[in-house]
Amino acid sequence: MPINDRCWGCYEVLDTENFYHPGCAQKLFGLRSTPSLNMTNFDFGQVAQDMVGQMSISGVQPKISMRLDKKTKSLLSAPQGGELILKPQNSRF
Repeated sequence: MPINDRCWGCYEVLDTENFYHPGCAQKLFGLRSTPSLNMTNFDFGQVAQDMVGQMSISGVQPKISMRLDKKTKSLLSAPQGGELILKPQNSRF
């Protein structure tokens, strides 16, 4: 079964095209659906460069600090006061 058929929170089978069951999304994001992320891999690199010196997240994997905007149901970059960490898929693996 492809990974897209499984919830990313509990890994149980999904019957929709979402990434999470509504209950799993609620536990993780405080929303009944997955928040949107309006960022490409290119944007990620630019945002990461803009955050240099403004945040500290240990480790060698590329990552940026994010916060959830519940009004727009979207994830936004957050140089300070981030609630979540976004680690994009690495093209090297």
